[in-house]
Amino acid sequence: MNDNSKDSIISSRPVTGDQEHLIKAFSEEVIKQSDRFDEANLTLLKFELGVPATYAVILKLVLQDPPEMTWIGLVLLVLVFVAWVVALYWAIRGITPQKYDVMTDVARRVTPVDINSRSKLTIEEFYQEATGFKGRCFTKGVIFFFSGVILSTLALFTL
Repeated sequence: MNDNSKDSIISSRPVTGDQEHLIKAFSEEVIKQSDRFDEANLTLLKFELGVPATYAVILKLVLQDPPEMTWIGLVLLVLVFVAWVVALYWAIRGITPQKYDVMTDVARRVTPVDINSRSKLTIEEFYQEATGFKGRCFTKGVIFFFSGVILSTLALFTL
């Protein structure tokens, strides 16, 4: 009878050196993920500051004698900069430190619990939550940034 009930006997053996190294590397990787999203958000922030400025310079050069803009062109131009401002917001939000209620003396729960249940986080849950938050901010920032790039291309064709 091989079921997973409480009466089952689970055999185990001591952790080998290789297994211990893998466990340590995995733990370090979980911690580094959050730092990688910080770096990604900072890189996105640099692009978000540079590209709109470049776009504004190109518009200035292209529109030496500004013709009358169509209302569609004007709306697209406004949407471009709104998308870039929203992208900038998400990049900054992703690198801004967040407050988490963490049990610093508990590394991991024995039984998983819903992180959204307003209970204090374990250390492992803290890293998962922080990485997830930064990843969501980065994803939203990228979506809005590239939406602005696409809209800016459309806006150039309507000027």
